[in-house]
Amino acid sequence: KALRIAIPSYFNIHYLKNEVAKVLEKQPQGVSMRVRLSVFREAGGAYLPTNQNPDFLIEAATLPDKTFTINDLGLTIGIYAEFRLRQTPISALKTANALPYILASLWARDNSFDDVLLLDTEGSLAEATASNVFVFDGKCLKTPPLSSGCVGGVMRGRVFELAKTIGVSVFEEKISPQVLLEAEEIFLTNALNGIRWVENFDTKSFENHVSTRLHEAFLSSI
Repeated sequence: KALRIAIPSYFNIHYLKNEVAKVLEKQPQGVSMRVRLSVFREAGGAYLPTNQNPDFLIEAATLPDKTFTINDLGLTIGIYAEFRLRQTPISALKTANALPYILASLWARDNSFDDVLLLDTEGSLAEATASNVFVFDGKCLKTPPLSSGCVGGVMRGRVFELAKTIGVSVFEEKISPQVLLEAEEIFLTNALNGIRWVENFDTKSFENHVSTRLHEAFLSSI
């Protein structure tokens, strides 16, 4: 609806599950798969579409592990400040408009970082190249709000639920990069890798107690 794509009555979760099942039937059995569903409007027109009906593509790729495993070695991260994110009516959606993240990933590789954090237009943290970011200050978890321009990731939402089960509060608020140097823990989340803890940022090293507890709570929930 946000992209002005018409939604036929048949285009629902049951229909899409059935289509995903058809794709998985053709894949090797007994292996874990990553399934990616891309939805777009049917062809017609250029910058003024003449067709508002949905079309879609389902892709499946083999994953090396059957379950999420938290990283043994913590990540080393930096700050990518060359491109700032801003909130738009579609910024919280996972779209194909990925150029900022591609440029940030290339910059991370060139500067020997495992990942980097992007900033919003006010200079506060937004997210990593393909993950949401959480900061633990010793009392509670904090994560940038959707108004930072970050994607509302699936695993981000799960952390809000899982944190309750381990007695940790989560708050959405603006986070200055300086706060990272005062944090006890930092971790990144996405639907493909689960939770990945950060060991190094600038001159600071971090632990992974809360991220490990959340990871264990997640495995217990699936």
